[in-house]
Amino acid sequence: MKAFIVSLSQLEDKLNDWNKRICMLLVESVTVHRDTSTTFKFHSGVDAKI
Repeated sequence: MKAFIVSLSQLEDKLNDWNKRICMLLVESVTVHRDTSTTFKFHSGVDAKI
């Protein structure tokens, strides 16, 4: 994982396209709530509600 982070930090451009592999590495789960908000749970333990 450390090598992956180092590789990403050395890239000049940000990710411009959807990358399923990157998403799977970062996101543990996604929950869609009744109010249509969405919560992303990341492998790092961080939750982000949109």
